Amino acid sequence: MSSEVRMTIPEDERWLSELVAILNRQVVVYTDVVPIPHAAMELLAWLQDPRDFRPIQHRDWQSAIRDYQESFRLTGPRLERLLQNEHRTLESHLNSLFTEINGRHELDENARVAAAAAANTLLAATVSDPALIAAWKDMVRETQSTARHTDCLESRRQCWSAIIELRCQDTDEIVRRCAEILNGSGSVPEHLLNLLTPDQMRDLAVDESGPLRSFQKLALCEAVLTAPTPTGDCVVWLRFDNAHIKQMEIAHGNINLYAAQLLGPLVGHVDSSPALKFRPPELATPIRNPRTGEEIRWDEDPGIIYVRVSLDAIPLHLAVPQARAIAATLVQVTDPLPGTWHMHHSETVYMDGKLRRGGIWPQTSATDRQARRHIDDIGHRLEDVGAMTTITDIATIDQVEVALSLRSALNSAWDTGPVELVMGAVRALEHVTAWAGGHDWMTFLSKRFRNAISHAQLVEFVNTVVDAAAANTPSDEPFAEPPEELRRLTNELHEWNGEADQLIPLAAIGHAAELRDIFANHWLHRSLAEVAGAFESGTALNAKLEAIDRRFNRHLDRLRRVRNSAIHGGPITTGVCETIASFAFHLSRYCLEQVLLANLTGVDIRDHIERFSDDQASRRKIATTQQSYERLFT
Repeated sequence: MSSEVRMTIPEDERWLSELVAILNRQVVVYTDVVPIPHAAMELLAWLQDPRDFRPIQHRDWQSAIRDYQESFRLTGPRLERLLQNEHRTLESHLNSLFTEINGRHELDENARVAAAAAANTLLAATVSDPALIAAWKDMVRETQSTARHTDCLESRRQCWSAIIELRCQDTDEIVRRCAEILNGSGSVPEHLLNLLTPDQMRDLAVDESGPLRSFQKLALCEAVLTAPTPTGDCVVWLRFDNAHIKQMEIAHGNINLYAAQLLGPLVGHVDSSPALKFRPPELATPIRNPRTGEEIRWDEDPGIIYVRVSLDAIPLHLAVPQARAIAATLVQVTDPLPGTWHMHHSETVYMDGKLRRGGIWPQTSATDRQARRHIDDIGHRLEDVGAMTTITDIATIDQVEVALSLRSALNSAWDTGPVELVMGAVRALEHVTAWAGGHDWMTFLSKRFRNAISHAQLVEFVNTVVDAAAANTPSDEPFAEPPEELRRLTNELHEWNGEADQLIPLAAIGHAAELRDIFANHWLHRSLAEVAGAFESGTALNAKLEAIDRRFNRHLDRLRRVRNSAIHGGPITTGVCETIASFAFHLSRYCLEQVLLANLTGVDIRDHIERFSDDQASRRKIATTQQSYERLFT
């Protein structure tokens, strides 16, 4: 290898760069552990479940308890030590929660109350300042170690992020600030240095005019984590298109609705208008374009409604989602006609009377979404489908329409939230299980789809890691050119598909070891080493796939618990749904697409899925015994 490739990057720069990459989630990594804040929240929801206990619920109870225990066992060492006393108390009550009498499980209500109190105490400790700092230090420690795997680092990030979320802090802003500090090579902006107290500045020996050393950067990041969240009285302006109100102006509690032809001409001058019943004080001052200084006008079209939502004493980053939820709910309960009252994608936000965001309403356009590699995209597999058939049977047509409807609902739920996404997946999986013969839900999905999902997750990891390598250079110097060997490999790894360069998976596997060596001192080295290691031998690949299989089993068990809660009115928490949302989405899409393929080819669904499952098993066997990977990636 040429000397040009063997670049030496200081060790602290490598892990600092990797820490930034982890914060920005630059590589897709799946984990099976529920972050301890979410696990504790889920357990508390079960302990406070108002339903009377029935023995049939025991399995789901044990699943929630097992998730919590596994989460605590795999929590970072600093956070684990901090929560040890609260955990021991909770464990003692969990151990006495159930008794078995004549083969039936009974729940001790006194132990349940005591365990709920202990879970509350642990949850409070989990979201404290010391816990947040401990989770941060655990994440930093993992990046400094070259022995840890990427899923361990991702677990630490998820735990840290979950604590921030439950503290109602702005995760995006914290990540942005920490990345700015960690990436900085010059003097630190004053607004960040102001987060340190004079004593901290002295103890850290910070030179305000020079760059920070690694330990100083980490200390400043800790100050960012515990800084107060900007909170104030917020006003959020939203806009609905293709909407009409006869009254021109409506007041409903903390919400005001204005027809555009009334409000539009008055923006910036509302204090002088007798036409308004309520004059929004923030619109008394003209809104100006920050670049040109020109006054911004709001549209006056008759089909537009502006909605003002007033929220007192709220963190700034929560104002928009809360305002959107309130406005959407208010509109939906009035049962608008289909195709009307579309909420605009932009908003204008004031905090304590000052404009903080927006002011203009860009034309609605189809925004480019981040490409998602859907598992088993039919468009890429038509050559494998076989002869098409004409669908004329009414029952089959109905089934196809239901499957397409479920698939559409899944796609819509992707941008809605983890609970909605998991609920949509559960509906789809229930239908597919019934269409395939009414098998036991977990047994059917595990037997017929585990291999396929495990293969797809491995392929996605390989793709994202190698794509990241193609987009980076081994040097951390700004604007550094990639070495010749990397340019050559990047060309060999991609082919033009008519629209863009597309990764060639088999080439990626063949060159993974070379990429690992090229990025020896880069944050990508860890991920590339895992890719190269997975394909070193059939035994290594089999071990990697079996580890992914075990993760599938844990995710499926968690999904089953949420499914049962959805059916029987049990606890469903956002945090736990978040840990399985991507898994549930891809699994349910995979299942629906097999149903559609069966109908397209005129094959019985049960027979089609059985053949599909056998084919996936064959692909794995060929890959692990013959080290032939082509069918694993098609």
